[in-house]
Amino acid sequence: MRLKPLPLGFYKVLAILSPLAILILLATPGDIISAAIRWLSDLLSLKQVVSSSQFSNSDKVVHALLFFFCSYFVIRAQFFDRLHWRWIFALLVFYAGFTELLQFPIATRGASWGDFVADTLGIVLGMLWTLAIRPNQVVFKASSA
Repeated sequence: MRLKPLPLGFYKVLAILSPLAILILLATPGDIISAAIRWLSDLLSLKQVVSSSQFSNSDKVVHALLFFFCSYFVIRAQFFDRLHWRWIFALLVFYAGFTELLQFPIATRGASWGDFVADTLGIVLGMLWTLAIRPNQVVFKASSA
């Protein structure tokens, strides 16, 4: 049994929302995010929520996941079907660098090469995942030039 693909419009909405969500999350001071997680866990009556202190480098995993889904949604949305995957990769890596530079002046945040590497790894994995499940996606086809 094969799952029915989601409508293209769904991916287009997520391709627009995911970079915005990344920008908001990475531009929000860490203490506010921690407070929001505690509030949400209390609201949902969760007994134990994994804190960042229980898992070293959890922020790197979060960065990689954010950019994994962002790259997946951007490619699946087919906004850039006329661009080769290398250009989409370059645009997303540029955006990852921009988000890291944006964190310099934010309290409890800071630009980090480790975060940038995690962002880039997430982009690569998202593109590879898309290629694995959608090998005929236009951006992965060989250019005619």
